[in-house]
Order: sequence, then structure tokens, then C-alpha cells
Amino acid sequence: VIDEEWVVTAAHCMEDLAPTSITYIEAGKHNLYSDGVESRVDFHVEHPLWNGIDYDIALVHLATPLVFESGKISKIKLAEKAGDPGTQGTLMGFGAKHEDFRYWNSEELMVAKLSIGTDAQCFEANKGVRPIGYFCAGGEQAEGACYGDSGGPFVGGDCGSLENCYLLGLVSYGSSSGSNSDCHTLGTWSFFDDVTDPVIFNWIVQET
Repeated sequence: VIDEEWVVTAAHCMEDLAPTSITYIEAGKHNLYSDGVESRVDFHVEHPLWNGIDYDIALVHLATPLVFESGKISKIKLAEKAGDPGTQGTLMGFGAKHEDFRYWNSEELMVAKLSIGTDAQCFEANKGVRPIGYFCAGGEQAEGACYGDSGGPFVGGDCGSLENCYLLGLVSYGSSSGSNSDCHTLGTWSFFDDVTDPVIFNWIVQET
């Protein structure tokens, strides 16, 4: 959630959907099957350079603006500077806990601390392919993005204080093979849309 009327997510989550086909979102959820506040959606828009690989980013507009409530629902700032390699960020999502249970989302909101990779590490982890508008994180532990995490946030800063918490990226795909088939094996990498990329950042600011 980046303000009362806009949510940012991954474009591939919207693929093949009509602009008005999503009817509502739920904000403030910590349990997949309870809590949360519904807000009606009127349309979504994908990045104009999204081609199935690059610039995997989309915006969802809320016809019913969210009402922010401390400790439950709030907006997050977009990072203006990319995270330095080696620094940690936090991945959040309701994705599968193991690739063998890809259709079984986690009931509780999960979090994982992942270290941002260098360009060279991301390039090698992605089998020599350099997608535009991405960064990677992980590579050290058996944790990362998996099925159901797509479009979820990767945040930096001190998120105990909203003033110091910022959105670095969004889950695009969750493994070093460009698929989610090995998302929780040791040393796997997760790939994120980089909201600090000027082509992404400026588009978000312009649209919202």
C-alpha cells in the first residue's frame, strides 16, 4: 500500500486479467483467512514496458480509499536509493512454505531476512540472464520467495518506525532458476522488481 488509493504489485499477477476484473483487495492481514479490511478496486494498470520479463510491476487503484490505522494499516514510502549489496531487507508474504506444497499457502504472514546480492551474484544466479529492473536477495539460507509470494513486499530500514521503513522491491520470482521449483533450498536467490529503478520509480510517481 503506497497511499490511500493505490497498491503496487507485480505485473505478472495481473497477466491476462481485464483492467476491471479484480473486485477488491484486503489490507492489514496477518492471517490469510481472518482479519483484514476489504477495499473495492476499480482498475489496475501494468507498466507500459512490461513484456513478460522486464518491468514486472503494476498498480491497483482503490475505488474505496483505505483508512489508515496505527498498527494495522498504513502506507509505505518508496525507497529512493537502491539497497547496498550485503545489506539485509525483509521479505513478507503468504506463500508456500515448501515447493512441494505449491498450492498450500501459509495461513500466517511469513517474514524472512535476506541479504541483497551484487550484480555479479544476481547475473550468475539467473543463469547469465540480466533482466531489466530487478535485484536479487538471499543466497545464504534456505529461505526465500515461493509460490503465492508474488507481488509481495521486500522492505528495508527500521520497520518498527514507519518513518524509517521503505519499499525496496516486490517479489517477481523466487529461485535461482527463474522459476519457483527450488525456492526453499539452501543458497537459493529471490528476484525482486526494483522500485528504485528510475523507469519504475518515475512511472509510479506519475501514475499516482
